[in-house]
Amino acid sequence: MPTLPDSATALRDATHRFIAMVQDVDETQLSEMVPATPEWTVRQAIAHVALGAAYYANCLAGRDQWVNSPTQTAEKNTALLEIRRGVPVPTALADMARAVDEVIDLLAALGDEPVGFHARQLLTPQGIQSMLVNEVLVHGHDIAQALRRPWKIPDEEAMLALQAMTALCAAWLDPVKSAGHTASYRIRLRG
Repeated sequence: MPTLPDSATALRDATHRFIAMVQDVDETQLSEMVPATPEWTVRQAIAHVALGAAYYANCLAGRDQWVNSPTQTAEKNTALLEIRRGVPVPTALADMARAVDEVIDLLAALGDEPVGFHARQLLTPQGIQSMLVNEVLVHGHDIAQALRRPWKIPDEEAMLALQAMTALCAAWLDPVKSAGHTASYRIRLRG
């Protein structure tokens, strides 16, 4: 079984791969719909990933606030996409690279100190970086499918992202709706 990589390194690596994959898309490709997120074009999905990094940086620096529910997440995504409508892809990607560096720097200053996150959770800096790795990996895959381009997700990064997502899934769980639910689930990753 692969060992977990350093989350800052994984975040930088995933970000560089993402930027390399989408930096040369043309206007026709940017207008393609993304099958996994059919309400978004490739342009909007790229903007979402780039904005995710900026949103994390803004929350960590106290310039914005984390959301507390899945509904608020969707509303925040819509609002951020609207604010950045029309931003050229090269500008969005440059902003993303800067924001990822800021996230890593802000979290490095905290050491292992838990940090507030979505749903009023406390996550370690590695956990927050891993959540952002997840965003880049999953939406990178979505965009790659729409563009019919390869998108390799290294095993170690997939494990890091999955570990982070399990923490968020538990926080999003509705205790009223899930009361009495006793099923167990197994997650199988192929690739």
